[in-house]
Amino acid sequence: MSAAKNGTKKQPAGRYTYQRGPVAVAFERRPRLLAMSVRHAHPEAATLEAFKARLKLERAELPGGVPGSHIHISSVPGTEDIEAAARELASHPATIHVGQVVRLDKESVSFLSGEAVIRFRQEVDDQAARRVLAESGLQSLRAPRRVAGLAGTSRR
Repeated sequence: MSAAKNGTKKQPAGRYTYQRGPVAVAFERRPRLLAMSVRHAHPEAATLEAFKARLKLERAELPGGVPGSHIHISSVPGTEDIEAAARELASHPATIHVGQVVRLDKESVSFLSGEAVIRFRQEVDDQAARRVLAESGLQSLRAPRRVAGLAGTSRR
């Protein structure tokens, strides 16, 4: 393996990565695990366990070193549609983010939230950037800040 320009190492063929700034972060797929961050103070937070049971999701244990106050992990049975389950979980009012688990070890859990930060070159004006987002089927979640072009959080 050789070092790439951005300080990461090239990944072996077939290895999954996601981008975090200039760094490609390698991960092992956990195709049947969904993680969610939860607003425990929300009035409907108490209904979340029954909601997950209705979706036939099985509770997965958090590793001991991970504070479980606002993160839940669920296993999606092999016969169930994981994307449909994620959409349903995201619709619950107490849910903040839902996504596939990409890292689960004794000290941390990481999952994909379906959001991305998108930055345009400075010469792209805000109107053109919004048009590109709309044409790409992306929804802007946060107001863009102009630093070096429009940047904001988007969701497909």
